[in-house]
Amino acid sequence: TKKEEESRAGAHGLVMWAITVVAGLALLALAAAGGAPRLHGGSPRSESSISAYWADILLHPMGPHAATRGEDLAQDKAEAARVLAADMHPGNTAHADNRDDLLRLTAMDAGGSYQQTAERVDFVEYQMRQELDMARKGAGYAALWVGLALLFGAVLSIAAAISARWEDDKIGFSMKRRY
Repeated sequence: TKKEEESRAGAHGLVMWAITVVAGLALLALAAAGGAPRLHGGSPRSESSISAYWADILLHPMGPHAATRGEDLAQDKAEAARVLAADMHPGNTAHADNRDDLLRLTAMDAGGSYQQTAERVDFVEYQMRQELDMARKGAGYAALWVGLALLFGAVLSIAAAISARWEDDKIGFSMKRRY
């Protein structure tokens, strides 16, 4: 019957849409696995590089700094980056201990009073949390739009398959037969 033919055409459109989505995801996975490091120059942006940036800001000298400490400063920056990365993790329960470590490293490497050190640590943690929240919101919006685009694609593929069946039967959108 006409209804069965339209149902089959709609199912065919839905299956073709699903195959296309799976093929697109497979291509994306292949590109991410093999081509992504080459696109980023061998060093993709990661949590450690982001926290290393904030560790540099945290341990930047507050005033005239007589002598940089060379390897010690590099090790302190690496430690601060690890502490900042761990501190931003949602399940972290050792926030007070991490803050004490950051205060110690900042006071030792950047100089300044306890108040200046505490303000800098608070500023860096606040900025990192703001960036993390913005990234979460962006990911949420992207997921919403991708979901809506996939839904729209499914509806459009079903409609296109039904329309192709109509064309095959020489039925136009006005439902009048064209002989």
